[in-house]
Amino acid sequence: MVNINLAADQIKGCIPALDRRVLKQPFVVNGRNFMLDFQGPYSAFGTQIITPTPLVPDDAIQTFRIEGEVFVFVNGAVLRYNTSGQFFYPVFVFTPSNIVWPWTSAKVGGSYYFARKGHNLLRYQPSTLTWSAITSSGVPSTVVAVTQSAGRLIVLGTDRVVWSALDDGTDLAPSLTTGAGFQLLAMINATTALGLQEHKNGFLTLTDKGILKSEIITGPTPFRHTPLTRADEHVPIDQYCIASIGDRITVFLSRNGFYSSEGNMPQPWQPLMGEYFQRTLLRSLDLSIEGGIRLHYNTDRKWFFVSISENGIAFRFSKAYCYYMPREEWGIFNKTHIGFGELWISTGTLKGFNFGYFDTNGYVHRFSDGTSCEQVYNYPTVRHHQTNVEYPTYIDAGTYRFSSVAHLSSWDFRNLVGLNAGVYSEAGVSYTDSATTPIEIAATTSPYVFASRIEMQAGMTTYLPQVVNPTTDVLDSEVEIGLFRYVEQQRPDELGEVTNVSIGTTPDAGGQVFVDWMSSEFPDGVYDEDYNTIADNTDDEDYGFGTETDVHFKAEIWSTIDGFEVWEGNTQELERVNNATGLDQYACSVAGIYHVIKLSTPSQDDSFHLKTLEISGMLVGVL
Repeated sequence: MVNINLAADQIKGCIPALDRRVLKQPFVVNGRNFMLDFQGPYSAFGTQIITPTPLVPDDAIQTFRIEGEVFVFVNGAVLRYNTSGQFFYPVFVFTPSNIVWPWTSAKVGGSYYFARKGHNLLRYQPSTLTWSAITSSGVPSTVVAVTQSAGRLIVLGTDRVVWSALDDGTDLAPSLTTGAGFQLLAMINATTALGLQEHKNGFLTLTDKGILKSEIITGPTPFRHTPLTRADEHVPIDQYCIASIGDRITVFLSRNGFYSSEGNMPQPWQPLMGEYFQRTLLRSLDLSIEGGIRLHYNTDRKWFFVSISENGIAFRFSKAYCYYMPREEWGIFNKTHIGFGELWISTGTLKGFNFGYFDTNGYVHRFSDGTSCEQVYNYPTVRHHQTNVEYPTYIDAGTYRFSSVAHLSSWDFRNLVGLNAGVYSEAGVSYTDSATTPIEIAATTSPYVFASRIEMQAGMTTYLPQVVNPTTDVLDSEVEIGLFRYVEQQRPDELGEVTNVSIGTTPDAGGQVFVDWMSSEFPDGVYDEDYNTIADNTDDEDYGFGTETDVHFKAEIWSTIDGFEVWEGNTQELERVNNATGLDQYACSVAGIYHVIKLSTPSQDDSFHLKTLEISGMLVGVL
C-alpha cells in the first residue's frame, strides 16, 4: 500500500499557467465558484438579492461609501437606496454621457469629489447634504479622473494633471500663493490619460505612454514630477484595468501581466497568474473593447476581482478571477455580472454594508455565507403597491354619502414575521359600507339643491400579504485538486492505482482511516456484523457499516498520463462508505500516472470545505 496525506495549507490556488506535472504541491487544476482560505478550498459566493428593484444596467454602475452611507453612481444620476421603501431614488441628476469610463473619487477639506470622463467634476458636501458641479477656473475642459494627495484635490484632464489649493478642491486656479497648479502630460508624450492613483508620498498619473510620478515637496510648488516609466509593458490595457489595493498600492493589468507600485518603479505582481493572462487569456480577448476586463477590490473582504468578458461584449462579464489577499491564492467567480459594489441597509437582519455584484438586469446580489444563490423574483405583484378602490355616491335615509378612499400606503411590511426582504404578494382587496346600486343626484330646478346633511364615506383597502418564498439554485461550485502521484512511482511511466480516499472537512480530520476488518481488533461477539462473509441477500460485502446518505457534495476521481487529459475515460464517482464527523471515506479503483480529485455541488444546499485529504492505493506496473 502507498498513500498521500494532504493538509489545507499544502493546496495552492488556481494558476492555469503552470505545468501541473512539475509541481511539488498539489493545486487547483480547475474549478467554478470557489475560493481558498486558511482551511482549504471551499464552495463560495452564495448570494441573496438585496432588493427586487433593479437598476438600469449600464457601464457606469459603481458604488462609493461616504460618511456611513453608500451612493450608487449610474450614467446620468447619483442614487441612494431607501431601505423602507426598497427603491433607489436620485439625489443628483445630470446629463448622461456615451463615453465609456469609470468613476473615481477623492476627499479634500471635508468634501467629496467625483469624476467620470464626459461629465463635470462633481462635489458632495456631507455637512449640508448638497451636490454641485464644479466648473470654476482651472478645471480641465474634459475631466478624466480624480484623487487626493497632501490635502489637495488632484484632477486629471486629457492633456494635463491639475492640483487644487490646500483643503479646497474648488480652487484649481494656478497660484503661487495657494500652491494650486498643473503639469502638462506632454512631459511623457502621453496622448491618452487613463487614471490617477495616490501613493504614500504623492500620486501617479497613468497614461498610454507610461507613468508620471508626482512627489510631495516643500517649496512654492507642492509636487515634483518625474517620468517613472516609458516602456510599453508598464501601460494599463485601458482605464478599467487599474485598481487600488491595501494602503495606497496601485495594481494594473498590462498586456504583459500584472504590475504593482507604491510610488516606485512598477514591479511584477502575481507573476504566475500574470503569465497566464499574458500568454493565454489576453490572446483570446478583443482588447480594443473598453470594458472587456475590469478590476475591482473590496477592502472589507480583501477580495481582488479581475472580471473577464469572454463573449466580446463590454461589461457583460462571464467570470471573474478572485484573489484572496490574506491567503495569497486565486479562486474564481462564475456568475454573469456587470460589476461589483455594495449597498447600505439601515434596518433588519441585513443592516450594514452589503457587498455583492450587479447582474446583467441591474439587480443587486449580496455575497453571503449561505449554500445557495437566490434568484430574481419572477412575480408581477412583488413590489409595494396601492390599489385605489372607488366607492359610488349613494343616499342613505335622506343623507348623501360621497366616495373617498383610504389605503395602507405606509404599512411597513418588514414587520411581518418571515417576510424576506420586504417582498410580498397581494391575495385580495376587500371593503365594506357600499351601496349595492349607485344613486345619482337628480334635480328639477337649477341650481341643484343638496340635502342639509351630507356625510363622507370612507373605505378601507385591505391587503392580505403573503410571503413570497425566494427562488434559489445551487452554488454550482466545483474544484479539481491535483496532480497526485505517489512518491514510490519512481519511473515517469509507472502507474499507481487509487483504491481509497478520505476527505476531511474539519480541522482535526485525519488519522487512520481504513481499517483491516479481518484483524483480531474485532474479535467474534464484539459486533453483530460478520466481517468475513458476504451479507445475506445483497451483492455488497458486509463491512460493518452502511453507505451514508447525507452527502453534501459530489466526489469524483480521474486519472491522466500527461497531466491534462483524462486517460481513456478513466474517471469514477467516489462511493462513500463511511462518515465520521467531518471525515468522509470513499472507495474506488482508478489507475494512472497522475490523479485528480474533483468536488462539486450539484444539488441545492450542497457545499464543501476541503481541509484534509488522504489517498491510498498501490503500484500497478508501467505503461
